[in-house]
Amino acid sequence: MNKSLTDEEIRKRQHPLLPNPHGHDYQVVRYEVEVDPDRQAVTCIILTLRSGGGALRRLRFLAPSIPEFGPLQLPLGLDSGSVYVVDTGFRGWDSRARIEVGSLSEDQSTFFYAEQVEDLD
Repeated sequence: MNKSLTDEEIRKRQHPLLPNPHGHDYQVVRYEVEVDPDRQAVTCIILTLRSGGGALRRLRFLAPSIPEFGPLQLPLGLDSGSVYVVDTGFRGWDSRARIEVGSLSEDQSTFFYAEQVEDLD
């Protein structure tokens, strides 16, 4: 899925838990997916992100929504591009899944949306 945000919106609206994506590139080094088998739904996604300086951050995304049918695909490693996290509430859309998570790389896209994000560190 293509990014729903422009690069300017991403730069200006970056979530405070992961500020300034262009000054501090964060890349996904691990992700965990929690599933509720009774509801047959993904309940949360936990991302471990590493900054260009080596600092690790762990963020939990609650009630995620994966925009495209198929498996969740998050690029891992050094060549995966920097990750952005933006609260899209500024648009005024009536949606519970307001947090957009994606890649700043031109050839990447939005990974998923979530209702809420929490810092685990």
